[in-house]
Formats: sequence, structure tokens, C-alpha cells
Amino acid sequence: MGWTIGPRNDPLALDRLLPPDLPLAALTPQVGHLPAPPEFAAIRRRPAWVIPWMEDDPRLTVPQLWAGRTLRDAADALALGCQGLLGIHWRTRGLSPQISALARSAWDQSPWNPRRDRPFTAEELEGFRAGEGQDEGVMTPWHPAPEILDTPLPKALFATAAVGARYYRLQVPAGRYQVRCHLAEASPEARPGARRMSVAVNHRVILDKKDPAETAGPSGVISITCDEVRVEENGEIEIFLRQIIGDTVLNAIEVEGRTDGFNQFEGVPYARRINCGGPELRENDRVWEAGQLRPLRGEPRPRHFDSGWFYQDWAVAEFGPHAGPEAGRLFSEIDGRLPCITFMKEGPGNCTPDERSWEEVKPDFAFVDRLGALATREMSASERERFTYWLAHFSAFRAAARVRCAAARPDEIAERQSAWQDLYTHLIHAARSPGDYGTILSIDQQWRLKNLAQGAPGPLKAAFESMALLLPCEPLNLSRTDTFHLRASVPGAGAQAEVCLLLEDVAGGTTTTHPLTRVGDLRYVYECPAAELPDLFRYRIRVI
Repeated sequence: MGWTIGPRNDPLALDRLLPPDLPLAALTPQVGHLPAPPEFAAIRRRPAWVIPWMEDDPRLTVPQLWAGRTLRDAADALALGCQGLLGIHWRTRGLSPQISALARSAWDQSPWNPRRDRPFTAEELEGFRAGEGQDEGVMTPWHPAPEILDTPLPKALFATAAVGARYYRLQVPAGRYQVRCHLAEASPEARPGARRMSVAVNHRVILDKKDPAETAGPSGVISITCDEVRVEENGEIEIFLRQIIGDTVLNAIEVEGRTDGFNQFEGVPYARRINCGGPELRENDRVWEAGQLRPLRGEPRPRHFDSGWFYQDWAVAEFGPHAGPEAGRLFSEIDGRLPCITFMKEGPGNCTPDERSWEEVKPDFAFVDRLGALATREMSASERERFTYWLAHFSAFRAAARVRCAAARPDEIAERQSAWQDLYTHLIHAARSPGDYGTILSIDQQWRLKNLAQGAPGPLKAAFESMALLLPCEPLNLSRTDTFHLRASVPGAGAQAEVCLLLEDVAGGTTTTHPLTRVGDLRYVYECPAAELPDLFRYRIRVI
């Protein structure tokens, strides 16, 4: 079980080498942004298990909704002939949609998967692999005189070309890179004006409506560079080739830079070189990979399954019949489309200041107010508690984006203090589990004390103005030899606050009061031998 089924250059090596009674399991690639490896379909000697990402490390301090993607992974696992379906996650409460989607997908997909009884065809499996290469156009021999070119690059690169392509896509690890694109006419008969094109790297234009022959001449190579290309966790460099006059042409691509650190691993130097239109080339210690032509697909295959039906059912169960249907439509709209404001940088879910103004960023979080507008709908006490959680969860997300914008403007002290206060208040009111506490501590340690430290507020406890009671779940069953150990955190409570346990004997109908002991600025505990407790009891916490 690991990141991949096997080595990149031989994915089925472990299937051949390991005893057949051992299952093989692998995570979906690129922290879930790519589908399950197609090699799963070739595993027949042993059980095979797919592991979808319920959430990923780069966004570990903000909400993540991937129910539609989880449904897609479950459908793919079935079509690939796998016998197991697992989910990887760190937190719990905020992942309930995708956890529920995984549970509903494991045994019976008949209500929502129309192709549940059909394995993938060979063409569909090939489509899985179509993550890199040239979209449209042809890979073709180019003009026959590359030897006339004045370039330090291998002249064989210019004997072939990617012609008529609209995109060339490369998958690379998250990091920062320099991207160089090389193109030439390579023909003494090239007529200026016969070709004009533009080139953009990840939406940054590096060549604007130029003609290779006119710009570099028939014996020249255009080498254009895009510096500081930031690649996030989706891991793709997209080179867009726009046709103005004649076909586009691209001969070679170079990518050089350094990957981001990930988990306990430091970033490392990284380089790739592509001979876009031709075969692999070797020059001293450098290898130019063979170009690839992405296969055409009859129907586009979205990474996410339609989650509308799922969220209707989930939201009605979560928020009740009055708020549920509209909330379900909202969750379906934002599933897999939440703004990305964090990444891996010296730890999971970290961030840097956002140079954009808050007014520019704020519209990305309009869904928070849309959810908040449902607060007037009729709900039971438990439905409203769940609604309050999600509203606070998303409000903290919006406040986190505001903090990033404020951090880029050190002179706006009042706005920065207000943004941090807003963030901590919502984080506290969204906390329901140890994982939620971990989110608060990660933001405090990674954001406030490191990346956004300039002008950040003082210690965490100073940010809390309103009181909140946080009670981790305790065991539902105790044996007589156990000790009942209750923990409570009460941010905002003054030094003189009284925190008590109201314990009701369900059979006897009596209620007794027991004070909790303060053991820190925010923490209270209560311990009692289980032998001294009623057989069946329930309890409440009261703070005065």
C-alpha cells in the first residue's frame, strides 16, 4: 500500500514479485486530482484496493468538499475490477459529505452509477493515461534543414515538431520552475508573414502574435522563457499555443526548478526536457523525452461525478426539510470548486500573503452568505446545531482569505486585527473534534507565528472575546473498572468561571452537580471511577 501501485517506470512490478495473497493498494495520484491508475485493471492475481483522498495535505487548514470526486473514484474502482475501497483523511466532522459518499458507494452503486456492470474498455483505459502531451495537431517531421540553425541546442530537436497543437501539457510536482519553449522554422525558404502565433505558460503570455521566421530569421531559433512558474498541488504546466496565421509550431520544452517540500521530505532540484515532435534524444548527460500526442476522447470524462442527488439526501438529513433542499443545491455547486488559498509550505495547509485586495477576493466566498440566509428557516435543535457548525466552518474559511489579503498590507493595522479576530472567532465556534482543534493550532503556529507573522496579533487566547464550550466526544460505554474522564475547553471563560458537570441518573431520575477542575487557561477536567456512577446516565456541562 502506498502512493502508487509500483515504480513509475514499471507500475506492475510488485504485482509480479509479491505473493498473490497480498493485496495491492494505492492512493489516487496528485492528492486525488487525477483518477485511479489504469494499471489496476491488469491486476488479476490478487485483490486490488483503491484509496481516494477524502482531503489533501495542501488544504488541511480549510474546508474541503470532494463528494462528487469520491463517487467518481468509487465508480472507477468498480469498473477497474478492484475489490477494496478505502479513504485517506486526517479530520472527521468537516469531511462528512465525502465519508458518507464513500460509505454509500462501497456495496451498491445501482441508484446512481449507470455503468456499474461494465468494465473499462481498452480505449477508456488509454484515456486515463492521457494526462500529458499535445492536444490536437500532429507530431511530424519538420523542414529538412535543421543543420542551418544557429543554436546550442541539439539540432535534431528541430527535425521534428508539434504542428497545429493548441496545448502541450506536462504533469510536474508542486514547486517553482523556469519554463523555456523552443521553436524555429528550420527552412531557408520560410517566408515572413506565413505564420504568426502566441504562446502562454499557465496563462502568462511569453510570445505575443509573432512570426518565427520574421523574428529569428530562417537560421534562428526562438527560445522564450517564463520565470517563476508556480505549480500548486494539481501539478500541471499548461503551454497554450494560439494560432493567428498558419499552424502553431513547437519543437522543444525545458522545465527546471525545485519541488516543494512535502510531509517530512525537503524539496529537490527538478528538470525535464521534451522533444515535442519526435523521439527520445540523448545529449551527453541530458535526456530529451519523446513527445506525446494525447489520444482524442469521444466524450469528455469529468473528474467529478454529479453530486446533486447525493447532496439533496445528505443536506435534508443534516439540516431538515425546510433548509435542506436549498442547502443541498448550494453544497452541490461548491463541491470540488472551493477556492484554493493554502498549499504545502513548511507544513500542510500553509499560506502566504495575498496581494489582491479583499474586495477582489470576497466574491469567491459569496456562498457563505447564501448559506447564512437559510438561518431563518425552521430547524430542530440538532439540525440547527449542524447548520451552525457548517456556517461557522465556511465563515472561518472566508475570514482566512481575508487574513491573507490583510497580511499583504502591513499599514492597515485595524483591518489586520479585525480579520484575525474574525478568523479565530469562527474557528472556535466551528470546533467539534480534536481535528478541529488541530486546525486552530496549525493556523496559529504556521500562519500567525511564521508566514503571516508581520503585524499578526498576540497569543491565541487573546483573540477570543466570546465564550465557547468545546467538548471532545467521550466513550459511550464504560466497564466498572474504568475511570470516566471528561475534558472540556472553554475559550473566553474568565479566571472565576465555574464549569460544572450535571449528571443525571436515567433510571433513578436524580441529578447531581460536580465541579470540573481547571488545569490550564482554557482546559477543565473531571474524573470519577466508573464504579461510582449509575448504570445508565447522561450529562450536560454548565458554564457560569
